[in-house]
Amino acid sequence: MTRLSRLIVSICVLLTACAHQKSQPDLQYNPATDARVRVYFGVATKFFFNTTCYPKHGGKAVTKPRVFNLANSTIGMPVPADAEKYYDEYVVKGGQPLTTSFTVGGRREVGNVVFDTPYDSRAWTFVPQAGADYEIVPVQEKSMIRFSVRRLYLKGGIVSAEPEPFTSAPRCE
Repeated sequence: MTRLSRLIVSICVLLTACAHQKSQPDLQYNPATDARVRVYFGVATKFFFNTTCYPKHGGKAVTKPRVFNLANSTIGMPVPADAEKYYDEYVVKGGQPLTTSFTVGGRREVGNVVFDTPYDSRAWTFVPQAGADYEIVPVQEKSMIRFSVRRLYLKGGIVSAEPEPFTSAPRCE
C-alpha cells in the first residue's frame, strides 16, 4: 500500500469515527416521570437537578468544548431540521427544576499560542415536563453567553420546536 493510500484510508477512518453516534439504549426513560434534554456542544455546560439556583461547585458536567470526540450521545429524541451538528441527550426528571450553567472564557494554551478570553458564567432554570423533549441551546456571542430552551414536538413525522419559558438562576446562598 502506498503512502498516499494509507493517508487516504486513515483520513476516512478518522472521519467515520467523528461522524459516529453513540446510542445509550440502556438508559431508562419513562415518559410518565421523565423528560429528555438535548444539549449542544460549544461551551462548558453543567446540570444542577431539583434546584432553581446554582452552587459554586458540583453539578453534572454534560458538555465541554471538544476537539477529538465529536460523536453524539443519543437516546432517541426527535431531531429538528435546524439542529446543530454536535450534541448529547439526557434523561432528566420531569416536574422538577433543571438549572443549567454555561461557562466560556479563560486561559487556553494550544502549542505555543496562549488564548486569553474574558470569562463569563451564567445559569438559567426551567421545569421540564414529563414526556416532553427539549433542546438547550447555548450561544456564545463575543464574550457573552445567550441561552434558549426549545420544546420539541413530533407530528406526522415532522419535528417542530417552540420556545420554552426559562428564568435566570442566581447563585445558591
